Amino acid sequence: MKIPFIKAHGAGNDFIIIDKNIDIIKKSKKIIKKLCDRRFGIGCDQLILLKKTPNYHQVSFYNSDGTLGKNCGNGLRCAYKYLTEIKRYKKTVIKSQNFKHFGKKIGNNYEINVGEVSLDWKSIPLSKKMDTQNISLKNILIPGV
Repeated sequence: MKIPFIKAHGAGNDFIIIDKNIDIIKKSKKIIKKLCDRRFGIGCDQLILLKKTPNYHQVSFYNSDGTLGKNCGNGLRCAYKYLTEIKRYKKTVIKSQNFKHFGKKIGNNYEINVGEVSLDWKSIPLSKKMDTQNISLKNILIPGV
């Protein structure tokens, strides 16, 4: 099966944007992982699936491990640029799980509202349990230093 896609980059993140055959892709974690694989697939931080509805473009984010992701500001900006510059939609509204996003172009840059942001440290998901009040900076490798 051929799947048309766009590869996009935003502020250090890279994305695959697909707006065709998304129902087939959504059903298969295996396909998502293959597409995101940097050695054997296209490679990306997140896969972005877009689906046009009469009033907006529904967006879904998938992490490279195949799991459903949450909002991504850089990904939303890339999707907005794709929809306005490549697909030429005039009044582009992108809807994530429960929020509508509106963007605009300022010079050569794109800006988009990302929804409600939580500053509650306890609500930020971490990959492992840790004491965030006493993080040691010892043994952290910084590339190029």
